Amino acid sequence: GTSLLPGILRRRQTSERRFTSVLPVVASLAVLAIISLPLVGVEWRGLLSRDCPHCEDRIFEIVGRYVNNAVPPGAPVLTTDEQFNFLAARPPSRNATGYLIDSYGHMIFIGLGLGNRAWGDLWASALRGEHSNDAYAIMQRPAPQSDILDRASQAPLIVIHQKGFARLTTATLATIESKNHVAEKQYRYTIFRK
Repeated sequence: GTSLLPGILRRRQTSERRFTSVLPVVASLAVLAIISLPLVGVEWRGLLSRDCPHCEDRIFEIVGRYVNNAVPPGAPVLTTDEQFNFLAARPPSRNATGYLIDSYGHMIFIGLGLGNRAWGDLWASALRGEHSNDAYAIMQRPAPQSDILDRASQAPLIVIHQKGFARLTTATLATIESKNHVAEKQYRYTIFRK
């Protein structure tokens, strides 16, 4: 009977070691599931919900088709809403300041000069409260407007979403209008062509 007891104890110790080596992995997966499952559920409901204001919105699909019919593949298109480019399977506008994926964020980034400033300067100006809380005032500074005009000069087609008009100054819009003609104007977007 004494030879049986050490064998049982060895098997028990081996099982405990296996359990303790697997425990961190199981715990990590459980934490990941607890965090991600509610987020996935919210997103999934948003996709399936008829209450979603963008679910039935075909404006981006319609303009995307227009873009594809109006200019050849590979031609740069300037849009103030990334969904137009995405649904037209077009790369975002690109110039010296980079790709224009989100005009709202990009214009604020340029307006605050975030790409040219040191971290210490950014922290100090944030602590002093030097930056305006008015995002549109920041977007309407000369640097972001100049960036948009540079992009507009390169693009044979420009699509300005209704929300994009507030990001442009009257001078910028007048320059775009003087160098392009309105190809289509709807309540929610305007398309300019060279």
